[in-house]
Amino acid sequence: MIGDNLDLLPRGSEFLLFISALSSVVTWWASNISNKRELAKYFAWVGVSSMIALLVWVMGSN
Repeated sequence: MIGDNLDLLPRGSEFLLFISALSSVVTWWASNISNKRELAKYFAWVGVSSMIALLVWVMGSN
């Protein structure tokens, strides 16, 4: 189950997962619906940065 796997992540990492999910939706919307390329680039960068931060956090928490 999904809830069982969240116990393996560091406490508070759900925030970075939420930011990543939210930025992916906003990136898709800005790129495909509103055609705002600069906004899409910004939120794509936010999503990638949150995933890199999560990766560093998880790998460094051992």
